[in-house]
Amino acid sequence: MGGMVPKRAGPWSRFGDWTLDKATAKGMLGRALQHPICSPKYQVSPEVKMKKLLMLSALSTIVLAGCLRNDSQDWQNRSWQLVSIDGKPFSTSEDVDASIQFSEDTYSFQAPCNSGFGGYKAGRNGKLTMGPSGVTLIACRPHIDKKEREFMVAIDGIERMQHDGNQLILFNKSGAELLFEAQN
Repeated sequence: MGGMVPKRAGPWSRFGDWTLDKATAKGMLGRALQHPICSPKYQVSPEVKMKKLLMLSALSTIVLAGCLRNDSQDWQNRSWQLVSIDGKPFSTSEDVDASIQFSEDTYSFQAPCNSGFGGYKAGRNGKLTMGPSGVTLIACRPHIDKKEREFMVAIDGIERMQHDGNQLILFNKSGAELLFEAQN
């Protein structure tokens, strides 16, 4: 006997009256495996599998590379302490210091008395365009006022930067050179 046989009554009888016996099911499976798509001539060679795997790996690497941090901009998201302006030490005491921080497209600074912020654009070859800044207007103590003004004049018109590890140098349009060291 073989082929379709009546199904026994039971909980599964509502899904149909007929079922396959084991011999017929094995025969159908054997014929399915003989289908042209399953034949050896349609099987993928190890070389083709390797090429596909290599292409997938290369594509994944390219996609993930776009997600990684750009080390050429590791000067961002750090605090930079002003060391000197045109080679002259800036800070002479604990209460006279200045710093600057850059995020993705904004900067903020802390002068000896006041603080400020603004937007900037970094270009190729160290080009740096800093937009106008909003600045607090706190009066400084007399001995700090000179350093405050010196910093505010120097920070105005920054147009170029140079970064090397833990040092950042900003150059303004007057040629002044502001040397900063990383604090974090």
